[in-house]
Formats: sequence, C-alpha cells, structure tokens
Amino acid sequence: MGKLYIFGNGLDLHYKLKTKPSDFVNILKDKDIYNETNNAAEIFENYNVLWSNFEQDMAYIELEQIEENQVQSPDYMSEHEYDRDGVITNVEEYVDSLKRAIFESLSDMIYTAEQDIA
Repeated sequence: MGKLYIFGNGLDLHYKLKTKPSDFVNILKDKDIYNETNNAAEIFENYNVLWSNFEQDMAYIELEQIEENQVQSPDYMSEHEYDRDGVITNVEEYVDSLKRAIFESLSDMIYTAEQDIA
C-alpha cells in the first residue's frame, strides 16, 4: 500500500513538522544548479518565485530571464558540433538541474518529516 501525503491543511504545522515554505527554501539552499554560482533558492528568487505562492509562481516563472542568462549564440561556423548545439545542451542541463533541485528538496523535506513522526 502507498503513502498519502497531505499538504496545506495545517496538520503538519500542528505537529511541528518542518514542512513550511521557509523549510523548503532552507533545503534548496544546499542544492547546486548547473552552470551557476548561486544555490537553487537564490536562483528561484532571481526568477521572482515567491515562496508564499510557490506553486503558482512556478507556473509563471520568467522563461525570458532564463533565456537571457543561459542562452549564448551558437557558432554556426565552427567545425565542432558542440559549438553549434551547445546552447541546447546548456539550457537542458540548467532546467534539469532546477527540476532536480525541487524534487530532491521535496523528497528531503518529506524524509525529515517522516523521521520526526517516527
């Protein structure tokens, strides 16, 4: 039988579990992002993700800003494929690392809550 995770009903806070948005941000601070010197929490804040509206703001993350920061013009004259297609790889790696940071942070938060319950 699977597990049921209930978010947003206050039961977790009643039992003093570390499941608040601020707890999530603290976990994100330990996650590195591909090709960045900032941690995941700083990156999301740079893209105007407000932790109080995390789910909604993730739906409207500023993709134009990601493009400005990560996309470099390809060198179509180069004989090396990476010089021509590297921009695609760079953005894929960057976005994958953002997704991975979210998933790992949620998993870490759930694991910690389970340990506190036990």
